[in-house]
Amino acid sequence: MNPGNDYNPVEIQVTHIDPTILPANFSTAYRMIVLNSLSDMSRVAGKANEASEDAYQSKTRNDEQDRELATQAQQINAVQADAISKSQADLQSLSSSLNVKRAYSVNGIKVVGPRVTGFTAANGTALKGAFHADESFSIGVNYHQSEVQILAKALIAARQRIKALEDALRLHGLID
Repeated sequence: MNPGNDYNPVEIQVTHIDPTILPANFSTAYRMIVLNSLSDMSRVAGKANEASEDAYQSKTRNDEQDRELATQAQQINAVQADAISKSQADLQSLSSSLNVKRAYSVNGIKVVGPRVTGFTAANGTALKGAFHADESFSIGVNYHQSEVQILAKALIAARQRIKALEDALRLHGLID
């Protein structure tokens, strides 16, 4: 394997060795060693090429895995940046949407559940200002028109407050 990560197999140039070209003073054993060394070299080159190919394939797979791990690390970091810890006690925020199937609970107590449907939206003016919830109204035995007008105004204020609460619930998504 060269530094360029390209696979280059080992090549052997075959030279024909014939027993007739060997010196006459070679023993029979030495002649066999020389003659067999050519086939041994081919086997050595074959094994070297197999090992080199395996190393090249391993390097290629490792490079692919490194790229995949880097991508996964980026994805994990993105999720962790937008995750809420179950053990962290400090204030946490979530910058993406959160889909809850049943309900939000605090200390095991349901605080927000599924949306309540079927309400028809109220018309008119919503009252978000202050009013005196404990105000009492006196009506004499012979009630006067002014007393009824005071009651009517209080009833309108209560209905306007109900509408303001309904608008808030609708805007919050608790009712539709």
